[in-house]
This record gives sequence, structure tokens and C-alpha cells, in this order.
Amino acid sequence: MPIYLNDQLLFCTNTIFVDTLEMENELFDLCSFTQKPVSKATYVTRLEEILRSDVPATITLKDIEMAQKIQAAMQTQLENEDNEAAIQQDEKRQKTQEVFDKVAVVEETLEPAESETVDGGDTGTTALHQIVTSMSPTPTDEELTVALAMIDKLFEWGAGWMMLDDNDETAGCIALRRQLPRVVYDKFVAAGVRSEIFLRRVTEDSAYSEVDESDIPNLVEEDQQQLEEQEVNHIEPVDDPKKTDGVEADNDAACYQDVYLDTPLEYTEHALVTKELGDGVMMDWEDEIMKRSANLLVSSLDDATRGPIVLNIGFGMGIIDGYLQSKKPYKQYISEAHPDVLKKLRADGWYEKPNVIILEGRWQDTLPKLLSEGVYFDGIYYDTFSETYQDLVDFFDPVVGLLAPTGIFSFFNGLGADRQICYDVYTQVVEVDLNEYGLNVTYDIINVDDMVKTKPEGEGVWGGIKRSYWKVDEFRLPKCTFMA
Repeated sequence: MPIYLNDQLLFCTNTIFVDTLEMENELFDLCSFTQKPVSKATYVTRLEEILRSDVPATITLKDIEMAQKIQAAMQTQLENEDNEAAIQQDEKRQKTQEVFDKVAVVEETLEPAESETVDGGDTGTTALHQIVTSMSPTPTDEELTVALAMIDKLFEWGAGWMMLDDNDETAGCIALRRQLPRVVYDKFVAAGVRSEIFLRRVTEDSAYSEVDESDIPNLVEEDQQQLEEQEVNHIEPVDDPKKTDGVEADNDAACYQDVYLDTPLEYTEHALVTKELGDGVMMDWEDEIMKRSANLLVSSLDDATRGPIVLNIGFGMGIIDGYLQSKKPYKQYISEAHPDVLKKLRADGWYEKPNVIILEGRWQDTLPKLLSEGVYFDGIYYDTFSETYQDLVDFFDPVVGLLAPTGIFSFFNGLGADRQICYDVYTQVVEVDLNEYGLNVTYDIINVDDMVKTKPEGEGVWGGIKRSYWKVDEFRLPKCTFMA
């Protein structure tokens, strides 16, 4: 905001501000479908005109309310100014400065309760929220066509699929809850898929472009030196800190793998948890999922002369490994990095079981040896804690080198399972990424017990668990195989 303006420019700036505010209000009126009949000519054309007038597609009702309060404060101050021609120019500049100083602190001068209604941070009702809240659950063909066109137009102008309102709902969440026509909800899922894939591609390209070709020999030498030091000192390689849920917490075992590997774990009656904070590493409600997963992993074996050769990344409570052991495997590899889980493996006699091979350490460090030995698996399973989606995608690389031609790869599919739209988005995102590695994916559906998905944190199965990690109706068990 300028420090001082002459009278003419101040008037023009204020006029533009008022005109924009009027159009912002019109945007939400338009998305409420108050004018009948609903037609493209009336709604979609006008929506584009509003967006072309520099009204952001991400604006919220809270933003408008704040703008109205600022406008009122500016008007009050301007009305108190003495506009007589005798006032010297420097005095006018000083008074104009006072106006903008007032605007800058207007939010701070609001009453606390009132301020909460206009300063929502990252939350608020957007035009997308308004559309799905206002449209009929049983729209006419024309109304549905117009609503879909408006949603497309808002996405085209930068509206966000994951923006939350004050009820912690995205527009897609509202469309699903209100049981609007499925095609409406699918618009938000498609936008989420496009956004997530694009964001990851941009991030990958950015990371690649930051490496100078002249630095590559030095980076390789540094990596080799670090690996040699780790072998001498018998320590785990340390990753850059990575978060699984977007929460900044340097000591959060759920966000940082190096913190997790140094965090004491505890086996309770129904779960494996971090000892101090109670993060749910694994829980026994997953038993049916693990049973079905084990059956899936051995279902492609076409050699009747031997048992399956299987690999599991992440022992946890040992549920899936117990089921795999019952299949009488020819060889069963278990990759585990956490020292407390390794103690459990030893205490329960897994080291002495015939044909069981324990790979101690992170899979990033133990699997290269298997690749060099030419080992192939009939089934590979991945279920880790504190690793990110990018870690899962990175795991696809050794999968294609270790999976037998007719083998099956699967993983614990909890991607976005705390919100249905996120789960639906990542169901498609992971398919895109798997396809890039030459893998097809189909899903077997497992209904999740109501006690799991409906009980709030701290109650029922989640008693003693820091945060529940499952809130959707069904588990989609992925079956990943090589493309024909």
C-alpha cells in the first residue's frame, strides 16, 4: 500500500476497491443460484466476467467481510478529513498516511469475538463451497450442467480443491455429504488428482534443476564417504526430515523417520505404539486386511513344486508375517529397521524359523543387495511408519527389479484415509505413478468396521492412540502386477 497519494489517485484507488467488493459479493450471490431460471447465459458468462475483473477464485466470505470492515474504516476516516483547498499538500499527505495507518491496524482494533469472525486464516467458505451448498440434490439437467460449468470455470481460474471451510470440510466433502449427483463430486476428485500430480512433477523438476552438473562427482564422493562411515560405526543412514501429515514437529516420530527409529516403542494388548506419545504404529483391527493381503500375495504362484517366496517391508505386530508363515513359504524375507521391533522378532523366535531371512535396517539399505543377487519374489508387501508418499513411490523402483514376472505387489493403502476425498484422489494418483513403472493396479474392497471409522480419537479402538488414522468406509487392497 502506498505511503501517500494525491487526492485524485486516492479517489480512484478507493473506487476500484468498492467496485471489486461489489463484484465479490455478486460472485457469492451467483454461486447461490438465487436467480431463476438457471442458465449458462445467466450464470457461467457472468462468472467469467467477474473472475476476469481480478476477483480471485479463492476468495472467501470471511475475506469479503474483512474488506467491508476495512472499507467502512476508510470511509469514516475520509469523511473526517478537511478537504478545503487551503490545506497544504504536506498536511494532506500526512492525513492520507493516517488513513492507511488506520487500515493497517483495523483488524487489531476489532473486538476479540468479532475478530474471530473475519480472520479465519486458511479456512472459509469459497465460491466452490457456496455452489455445492446451494444447489439442489436433485437438480434439473440444465441446473446440473450450469453447476458443473461453474465448477470447471473456478478451477480454471485457480480455485483450490482442498480449501477447508470452518466445519473442516472441502467443497468435495460437502458434495459427498449432501449426496449431490456423483458427477459433481467426481469434478473435485479429478481436480485433486491433477493438482497433486502437477505439484509433485514441479517439485521433482525443481529439485533436479538445483543440482549443478559440475557438483555431481563431489556429491557421489560425499555419499560414498557417508556410507563408509556408517558401516564403520554401525549406525543407520539418516534421511532428510520428512513429514507424513504436514505438521511441523522436529521431535514427531510420525513425521520424521530418523526420530521414529530412535523412539522407544511399546507392544500393548491391541497395538504397537510409540511409548511416550502413543502414535499408532500398527493395530490389531487391521487383522482382516492383513489376512486378505497375505492370501493375495501368494495367489499367483504357479510352481507347485515349492512354496511362495515373499518379502514384507515393516514387521510391526507381525500380523501379515504370521499369515504368510502359514502358507509354508519357500523363503520369507522380513525387512525391519526399528531396534525394538527387531527385539520382538528375536524374542518371538522369528530368527530361528526355517526359511525366514531377517533384513535388519531400512529397505533403502538392505534391498540393493537382493537386487544384485538376482532374487525374485512371488509377493512383495510394503507397510512402513513415518515414511512419505514419495518414499512409497521410490519403493516402486526396487519392486520392478525384485518382483517375479507373474508376481504381485501390494501395500497398506492408507493414503489419505482420514478424509474420503483424499482417499479417492490418491487412489488415482498412485495408479498414475504405478503405471509409470509398468505396473497395473486393481483393488479388492474390504469393508472397515464401523467401530474403527466412526469412533473419535481416544475412544473405542482408538483409546490410548494419539490420532486415529482411518476414517473412511472401505479399505482398497491394491493388487499390482506387471503390464502385459
